[in-house]
Amino acid sequence: MKTKESKAATYLCIGIVLSFALTIFKTLILDRYPFYNIAVSFGMTLVIGIVIGLVVPFDLIFASECRRHNFNSSSFPTKMLFSLIADAIFTPLMTIPMVFFNYLIPNKEVAGQGNLILDLIIGVFAGCAVAYPFILLLILIFSKIGNKKNT
Repeated sequence: MKTKESKAATYLCIGIVLSFALTIFKTLILDRYPFYNIAVSFGMTLVIGIVIGLVVPFDLIFASECRRHNFNSSSFPTKMLFSLIADAIFTPLMTIPMVFFNYLIPNKEVAGQGNLILDLIIGVFAGCAVAYPFILLLILIFSKIGNKKNT
């Protein structure tokens, strides 16, 4: 059984890794932001990811969904469901502020920034697609570590 501290560490790790991955992905897909915007975006999403990891009651959400779908807590479909839930919570809350920040920053290198609504839609959906495998991988790694500690 995982302790409360190890679960919190899992959620914090997810927030940190997603912050880095989404910032890099957003930079690669849009390829129009200078380094200082990337650094500020990473810092902003890092803070958001840590706050989400500490504040959101993942255990309650996850337990209710497992009961609702009759999943065993250690099965692969359960880990996929948890990844989907974490992705649905983390990614929009990290992507939307990052898109707003990058859209509102005036700089000469980003002339003709495009449509904010379109950037938000693309950012959230593409971010969810990129974040899901990262979250699933982290969940699988942490469950392996937890299983080794329990044996």
